[in-house]
Amino acid sequence: MTSKKSSRKNSMTPASGSLMFEGHSAIMLLIEPETGIILDANQSAADFYGYSKSKLCDMSINEINTLPPEQLQVEIKKALNGEQNYFVFLHKLAGGEERTVEVHSSPITLNDRQVLFSIIHDITERRQAEENLEKTLMTERTLLSTLLDNLPDRIYVKDTQGRKIISNAADWRGSSGNAMEDVLGKSDFDMYPPELAAQFWADDKSVLDSGMPIISREEPGLDNRGNPVWVLTTKMPLRDENGQITGLVGIGRDITKRKQAEKELSESKLLFHLLIESLPQNIYAKDVDGRFIFANQHYCVTQGKPLEAIVGKTDYELHPSELAEKYRMDDRHVIETGKAIELVEEHQPIGESKFFVQVIKTPLYDSNGETAGTLGIFWDITERKQAEIELHYMKDSLNAANIELQAALIREQQLARTDSLTGVNTRRHLLELAAHEFNIAMRYRPPLSVLMFDVDSFKQINDSFGHAVGDLVLQRIIQTVCAEIRSADMIGRYGGDEFIILLPQTGTQEVLPLAERISEKITALSIETDKGPLAVSLSIGISQTIHHGTLADTVENLLLRADRALYAAKQAGRNCIMIIT
Repeated sequence: MTSKKSSRKNSMTPASGSLMFEGHSAIMLLIEPETGIILDANQSAADFYGYSKSKLCDMSINEINTLPPEQLQVEIKKALNGEQNYFVFLHKLAGGEERTVEVHSSPITLNDRQVLFSIIHDITERRQAEENLEKTLMTERTLLSTLLDNLPDRIYVKDTQGRKIISNAADWRGSSGNAMEDVLGKSDFDMYPPELAAQFWADDKSVLDSGMPIISREEPGLDNRGNPVWVLTTKMPLRDENGQITGLVGIGRDITKRKQAEKELSESKLLFHLLIESLPQNIYAKDVDGRFIFANQHYCVTQGKPLEAIVGKTDYELHPSELAEKYRMDDRHVIETGKAIELVEEHQPIGESKFFVQVIKTPLYDSNGETAGTLGIFWDITERKQAEIELHYMKDSLNAANIELQAALIREQQLARTDSLTGVNTRRHLLELAAHEFNIAMRYRPPLSVLMFDVDSFKQINDSFGHAVGDLVLQRIIQTVCAEIRSADMIGRYGGDEFIILLPQTGTQEVLPLAERISEKITALSIETDKGPLAVSLSIGISQTIHHGTLADTVENLLLRADRALYAAKQAGRNCIMIIT
């Protein structure tokens, strides 16, 4: 048995490929697909699995792959039939350790037999890294949710209609809710008196329309018992990856106590420090010369320095020069414009590693309302930034595919609604428009008229001059008719040489002059053909919606009356206009 198998194995590796097979650093196996026997393996495979080559070639792939034999045979058949050539499996090593591998397996013909040639890569560490990243992201989301719900500030997110889609505990409790679900999907009009809600919506609309944030504005509000309070409100536009505004983020801080205590400067300072030190963000203040005048404890920890080693210093003494210059330029911009900025930037204390932070820098005012410096707040977003970079390419690809699909859908819809010969609406789309306009006419009772026309003796034109001339006749007629109708009127091809014009808010007596102009213009046409000039004329029928009588009118009856009027015009000798109401 052993000598036969060895002989078969040696015949499976052609001389021309044996050197590449044996010397390649990738793990390679030749597998008999029906039995799963390993016919041949290179040295890299022996090193990876921990068996000698002779031992490995005495084994079945079932002894390495952890799938049940029946399921593994199904996967082997997929590879053999060309249905699938990439797989991810768990393979067991000689020492019992299981490793995650990716397998590229394809059928090849050797010595008039089909075998599976498999190239194997160990991806255990990569898979573990991916799982660790997912756990990290989940932890970050949990931490963020916990942070928001433990902040005293009311933090919320609204969509473009002013409806709340995120609300932290302070916010939904402040809105008299018992849980976050009590406020989600609701607007301020559902929770506040109309006048106050209208004021809040006006502010929201300003942020949504202009893209400009409202930063730290003091405004009146109500607490959860309906008592008047003062709220320090920040509202910032929320943008998607394309920069489009999709809503806003709001932070509301109850400053009623601070307003009441503003007369006492010492109490105001005490309240300020209590608020700043209670927040987990890095917060600092600088004067107009860029010297630190305040930093909270979290900032001191980030810098690795006590407060006394920070106050009085500038960024040039705390950060590398290129970052310090950038920070100073931002401060000057905030001071000169009086406007807050929010951005993502690098942060690096001297002697420490760089990391990414989300930072908001706003003007700092003194008691006289004069600009006294800048106030900054930032928090570490390094993990989020790394995740965004990894997802950026995937998002761009999905967006491009979505745009292409949308464009294709629009093109298909346009083709389905437009008659290819005349460029007017198709019968199907015309009937949809007629039903829509008829419903409006029935509900609001303005008149709706239908003008139906066809080309006199059109069959004779086709028979005598050919269908190409017939098509040209229809195109010239439609060009002439479209030049006479209003932009609000709708024209479509009803069938063959029959066309319908829908005329909203127009009675038959108003339509009659239009029909006469159209008839005159068409009669005056002279279409050049190989057999000489061709003159044409139209028969026209007109009908109007009925708003009286015992039977309710329908769009079908409206079109039927126009068709009967057209038939009457034909019976009257053609090239004339008939009205049936």
